Amino acid sequence: MTHSDRYMALFLEESRDLLRQGEECLLDLEKNPDLCSTAPLNRIWHSIKGMAAALDLEDLVTLAHAAEEGLPSPDLSPEQRHTALDRQGQAMQTAARLLAALQDGRPAPAPLVSSAPVPAPRVPETLRVAVRELDALLADVVDLEGSLAAGDDLAGAAGQDDATLPTTRCLARMRHRLARLRHLPFSTIVPSLESLVLTGARQLESRAHLEVLGAEHRLERGTLELLAEILPHLLRNALAHGIEPEAVRRRARKPESGLLRILIQPRRGRVRIVVEDDGRGVDLNALQTAVGASTGEGRALMRPGADLAPVLCRPGFSTARTTNTVAGRGTGLDAVRERLALAGGGMSIRRRSQHGTRVMLEVPATLAVTTCLVARIGHNHLGFPLPGICGLEVIPAGTTASGGPLERLLAGSPARPPAEYALELSLRGQGGHTYHLQVDQIMGRMEAVVQPLSGLKTGSAILGTAVWKAAVPVLILDPAILFLHLPRPWAGDQDDSAGGLPTGASPAAG
Repeated sequence: MTHSDRYMALFLEESRDLLRQGEECLLDLEKNPDLCSTAPLNRIWHSIKGMAAALDLEDLVTLAHAAEEGLPSPDLSPEQRHTALDRQGQAMQTAARLLAALQDGRPAPAPLVSSAPVPAPRVPETLRVAVRELDALLADVVDLEGSLAAGDDLAGAAGQDDATLPTTRCLARMRHRLARLRHLPFSTIVPSLESLVLTGARQLESRAHLEVLGAEHRLERGTLELLAEILPHLLRNALAHGIEPEAVRRRARKPESGLLRILIQPRRGRVRIVVEDDGRGVDLNALQTAVGASTGEGRALMRPGADLAPVLCRPGFSTARTTNTVAGRGTGLDAVRERLALAGGGMSIRRRSQHGTRVMLEVPATLAVTTCLVARIGHNHLGFPLPGICGLEVIPAGTTASGGPLERLLAGSPARPPAEYALELSLRGQGGHTYHLQVDQIMGRMEAVVQPLSGLKTGSAILGTAVWKAAVPVLILDPAILFLHLPRPWAGDQDDSAGGLPTGASPAAG
């Protein structure tokens, strides 16, 4: 790495830290109108401008200078102050996009317009680890080396089972320490979520703020990334469908600013996340109209404490009368449910007893290690996460269509020799579909630390790679995305209410 490369890397890291500080200052000014000092923001923009000038980054210099000039002054009216702070937020988002383009070597992006949605929260790529944690892990490694070196003597003296106990304990301790090193506080993504709520409320011409309880809890990085991906969907839905305009809230004797609350509750092996708002609540009449008031499902919606998720999470379902940049297109909740299911989590949606809506999520405490079923198709060893598997069946050869385009693609060879029987995996596709995939052999289960592959596009069916029994490479696949690679069009003789199944795929029982 050249001197200029090192300076650029330092500049990118320092500028991102400054922008994070700027977001926190901006949120303080938004939530506390009495604060009038913008000196911290001025210092942040001035620092970014100076460093950018040293690297001849004219776009960033111009942006930082304009942001300095546009800082709100104490003599502005409340409306002018809101506008000025909104522009500061847009400038920070544009600066973040410029930094990301510099990092990736891409052209500078176009200026961010006021209607653009706030980007989803990003979990930091690097972790700060306390030296004492590394020392403890190093000590465990030394203990393990000693246990392995003495293994033969212990096996001869006390029996193999007793000999492996020290090694097993040491490995378990190391695994626990390594897992803990991957933990970050939930507060890491809170500023971005707060900014999303403030900006989304402005776009809908209402007011709202976010309250987070339990932000100090540390979550495993994979779990935190999952929450950073799905919580924006839930917050936007709460803003679009729950929080009323200020005038409506005044007539209802509610505070003019709507409240969105996130509660983090770590439990043994799981994390519960509650997202609730004090808005108008779900329109049950609209739900009944959609599913039929006289149907069993329609009547069940009116029961106290009924779970509304089965209806609200239907693909394309929306109660919004209009669409906007925040919500109303019928996307979001179904994607959240599918993403949670793949990760081994779940979701329920209920009306609150007085007003508003409560969404309860359950997610695994760690996603660093994925439990997979390993199967062989042709020359390839493939791993399927267990939450994406519905079942496994042994069937006579030729009972169902075999050797379809998808199976040939996964086999890594033109054809497979006929066998007396076939193995079929039942997998969960998108939109509630279930499909079958024939495999040659089931190798077993494995706990995999999935290593992502560089260069893969977003939405790829390949989640990453792992190693089976220290020798065999395994491709870890996403069953829901793999489903999209099945041939089209849909088979015409399937039930339309279920969306049908692809031609060449057999319907899965149950």
